[in-house]
Formats: sequence, structure tokens, C-alpha cells
Amino acid sequence: MTSMSGATAVVALASDDQYLYAGTLGAGLWRYSLDGTSQGIESAAHAGPQVDLLPNPVAPTTMLRLTLPVAAKVRVDVLDAAGRLLRRTDLGTLTTGQHQLPFNSAGLVAGTYACVITMGEGAVTRKFVVPH
Repeated sequence: MTSMSGATAVVALASDDQYLYAGTLGAGLWRYSLDGTSQGIESAAHAGPQVDLLPNPVAPTTMLRLTLPVAAKVRVDVLDAAGRLLRRTDLGTLTTGQHQLPFNSAGLVAGTYACVITMGEGAVTRKFVVPH
């Protein structure tokens, strides 16, 4: 059985008749049995990829963090607020699991942008801010 570390930030809580669910920053979704039959916290299965761009507003050391449930071809597009494509980076096929990739915001003026990460047939969009 696995458990969350003491430093894990819980950002959302929910419950039903059987479980307490905890949504975290970077550690996924967790559930705990309310009937007392299980001890500790069990990781709940993830249906799709997880994507984080941290820190945001972006800094020179910003990281794109991906967790892929299956191996997939990955592409990263950066769009401006009007939806124009500014950058496209093909990362090739990434394996199942966690990946940390440097994200370079050099050359982008202050403003709000979209980072569109295409993985196989699906895509996830994350907004980010380039500070002044």
C-alpha cells in the first residue's frame, strides 16, 4: 500500500458513502475507505494523462511535467492569446510514466499564452503567464 507524503498539498476533497477522495498537486487523486476496512490511503486509477507547467507565471526554470498512462507521440504547441501558433516542438514517442521537460519561455513578451500538449489522439491545454 502506498501513501501520500506529509508535504503533499491537498487542493480538493469529496466523499461518497464509501470513500473520502483527495485531489492533490502533483500526487494525483487518492481515496481512503470510510468503513475502516482499509488502512492508509490508496492511489486511485487515473483515466488520462496529467500535465503541469510549473511555476506559473513561468520562469527560466519552468518545467513541463507529464504523466502518460500509455506510450504516445507528444507534441507541444505554444499559442498566443489570439490563438496563433508561435512554437511547435515534436518530442517524439514518450514512454508510459512521468516525464519532466524544460520549458523555455525566452522570446515571449509579457502576456497570457496557451500550451497545447498533444499526446496520441488527445490534447491537453494549459494557460500560462509570462511576467513583465
